[in-house]
Amino acid sequence: MITLIVDRWTGRVERKKFEYEPFDCDGIKFIWEFRRGGTIRDTYDPAQRSDKAIIYSIEMNNTRGTGAIGCKKCPLGTEGQFCKPCNEGSFYTMVWNETTRESHAECVPCPNGTMVVGDASSVMTVEQACKSCPPGTIPGKDEECIINLTPNVTHEYDFSTLFGTGYTTVGSKLFTSQGQEFQQHFNLFFDTSRPGLRSRCVDEDFGRNITAWVCRETWYPDKEKSGYYRARSLSLGDKLKKAMPTNFSAEFRAEINTKLANAGWKPDSAGTDYHLLFYTKSTTTACADGISTIVTLRCGEIVDETNKNNTSTEMAQVQIPPKCAVGTCDGCLFHFMVVSPLACPICKMTDYKRIEGGCKGGSMEVTLLPPKYCHPPSNFTTVFKRSCPWLSTQGKIAVGLTMALVSILLLTIFYCYQRNKKLEYKYMKLVEGAEARAKSSYGNSGPDANQQGTECGIPDDEKETELFPNQHVSAITGGQGVNKWNKLAPSTSGDNVAGFGPVIFRSRTADDSHILTLDDGNEPI
Repeated sequence: MITLIVDRWTGRVERKKFEYEPFDCDGIKFIWEFRRGGTIRDTYDPAQRSDKAIIYSIEMNNTRGTGAIGCKKCPLGTEGQFCKPCNEGSFYTMVWNETTRESHAECVPCPNGTMVVGDASSVMTVEQACKSCPPGTIPGKDEECIINLTPNVTHEYDFSTLFGTGYTTVGSKLFTSQGQEFQQHFNLFFDTSRPGLRSRCVDEDFGRNITAWVCRETWYPDKEKSGYYRARSLSLGDKLKKAMPTNFSAEFRAEINTKLANAGWKPDSAGTDYHLLFYTKSTTTACADGISTIVTLRCGEIVDETNKNNTSTEMAQVQIPPKCAVGTCDGCLFHFMVVSPLACPICKMTDYKRIEGGCKGGSMEVTLLPPKYCHPPSNFTTVFKRSCPWLSTQGKIAVGLTMALVSILLLTIFYCYQRNKKLEYKYMKLVEGAEARAKSSYGNSGPDANQQGTECGIPDDEKETELFPNQHVSAITGGQGVNKWNKLAPSTSGDNVAGFGPVIFRSRTADDSHILTLDDGNEPI
């Protein structure tokens, strides 16, 4: 049996109204008990004889097999056995008509970011009918704010896949003072838009189940059945209070990092953790403010743990605080951590590492590798193709350099060709000039030049002598005898003059420049 403290008061109080909202359709038993608080006094003290607590009435609605507890007027009439409701997101309010000078009921929507609460078939004001949802939640059906699966505050997240299933984790084995073994199991489900999939914990002592987003059940070894006996079930999270990242505010950052350190985890220095805060409406003797639960979603890889206290799935791993083996360090605040790559923020395009393949046929394959601190969106393709030029940047550079070298080579060849052509032209002009000078000098030396010609020669039986650079030429000189020859050295001026054969001068002629022809049988004198 679970004892819940409903209220405390001192002295006389007026009538007060208390409400309890069940969260499942299982049977439940209520026992009201009033106890004195503070100093225990004598029950026969005259000052306490008149103390009393009165329950004036107990009302229950939506019970099975019973009728209503009263009647009310429907603003727009009835529809079957019920009042005509407004459309989803609207409520009844009284609107004043300036023409008829009368007011009438009309359905109006709630402002953006707010949702309808209360009885949608009753006339209410905006303040009574609409409320804003806490951080990390959005308006849902049935007058409830549900968790936002794709929040975008300091980072953008997508928890659609991560919240698609429930999780279970197990605490350490403990023993009572009598040596009785027991172990606590925790069941968690986070998608508050699907209340039908909430966690269920069994309590075989009272024959009932606890249905909540986070709940706990205690397992005892059952020797008779060779199994476990489940009892002492407790709800740890009936409602989602809010959900926010670490960097939501400076105050929250300091608060949550302190709680993480106290539980034995590393503080969130990067600010990428996301936290779900659940609470229960019920209070206990030790927890006057009720039991609450924090679920921290942390980005990380799933590793094989040798610690059997934690169970892991393919998508996530639920951890219990290292310093608190039963999930709580004070009995009132429970803390769990879910480690998964799906808890990472969504990657931005600047976060990916691009790997580009070779360009083939004008297209190339590009692969985007996400880092460890973020994950791609659910419908994001990390491998795609894009168009590319036929030549890569390196290819363009190589072709450019090749064309430049070819151009330089062609220009060099053309330059050399033009220069050689000019040199050849000059050489031919020099040769033609030398021949012309030779003809003008020796061709008209005597009257018999036309008959004898101007060529020089040597007999057929004599060997022709070739002249080489720096080789001396011998000539006949007169005055000392026929065996005296003068040596004529070649010109050293560098002029390219046409070469001639052996030139023989006769010393005792009137014209020393007359060329002697070597006719057959003639010998130089």
